[in-house]
Amino acid sequence: LRLNALPEEVLLKILSYLTPQDLHLAAAVVCKKWLYLSRDPSLMKKLILKGDIHGKTEHLVDILTNAIMLEELKIRCRDDAIILVETIARFSGQHLRRLQVNYCPALTESCTSLLAKNCKNLKTVNIEGSGTISDIATGNLTQLKFLRYIDLFNCKYVLPKHIVDIAKNCDLLESINIGEVTHLDDNCIDALIQHRKATLRILILDGEDL
Repeated sequence: LRLNALPEEVLLKILSYLTPQDLHLAAAVVCKKWLYLSRDPSLMKKLILKGDIHGKTEHLVDILTNAIMLEELKIRCRDDAIILVETIARFSGQHLRRLQVNYCPALTESCTSLLAKNCKNLKTVNIEGSGTISDIATGNLTQLKFLRYIDLFNCKYVLPKHIVDIAKNCDLLESINIGEVTHLDDNCIDALIQHRKATLRILILDGEDL
């Protein structure tokens, strides 16, 4: 049976097991059909978006809607970041492992609620320079139980209760950046150290109020 006689969805499933290097440097050069399939959004594992000039919102939403295997999304300095994050949370939530949203509009309560509900396997969250719009939105992120790394540098709505919730909920936490978060107290940092002393390797904080 010739491989190209198989339905495209079967070929895409086969190609999904390849590494990005094998997909684009080997499979893509086999024939025109495989080149076309190698560019299918459903095979995308990582996407980096820097600035509003790189792709229109509508086009990126279409790509992310079909990027059902996406594991890593990095967004920097884009006004449409919330729309893009909500899209990937709806369509690739279970596969998403790493999310980075820097210097974009603050994540909304509905956006972080979708992340907490659909992206339960997130291991890395970095929202330095973006933050959230409220303490409720920040609280949603503390429910991501498999977090290993979280960067909340200079995030306005990080409260002592959020640090306690992270300490209690994130059993695998290895690194947390709460630098420039100036309204924390001794109790929440004590709780973080007591609950996560077996896993925590990196703690960056602002000790101004401690």
